[in-house]
Amino acid sequence: MRLQKPDTMKNAKYQPMIREYDAPASPTKFEGYWAGATIDVKWTVAIVSLLVALAGAGSVTAYIVTAYIMMDERPVIDPELRAMPSGGSARVLVELRARAADPSAVSDAQNEVLRRLAGTGARLARRYTTAPLLALEIDAAALARLEQMTDLVTRVRADRISTPSGPR
Repeated sequence: MRLQKPDTMKNAKYQPMIREYDAPASPTKFEGYWAGATIDVKWTVAIVSLLVALAGAGSVTAYIVTAYIMMDERPVIDPELRAMPSGGSARVLVELRARAADPSAVSDAQNEVLRRLAGTGARLARRYTTAPLLALEIDAAALARLEQMTDLVTRVRADRISTPSGPR
């Protein structure tokens, strides 16, 4: 604050000259604008907090739903194969997750399944070129490994087609 000579004031030697930007703002100067702003800020903070909480809950929910869907995408195994004795074997048809219209995708899926079955008692009976299938003879260890291949196998069925034993 600075003092000036009185030009218009009588009987005063020096009066303080208060400029508008030096003076404290009066409580009524922006009252209409700022009074609502505090409520808006409170609501904005509340809404943003709620959205952040919902986004976090949404990602957890998405993770749970994805995990549940992945559990449901396990290969379907025929019940009679589960009853297979531990030392026995069974002939099965393995349905693969590959597009039948793409022969290279079918071949790649078949190769990957056979690669992952290495070290088990699985034996290739037939490889189909146009259908996403494999005919295998498997033991219990190979069945357990096929069941873990959620990315490649959709179903393992018992092969009920019997080959003729002799000429007719």
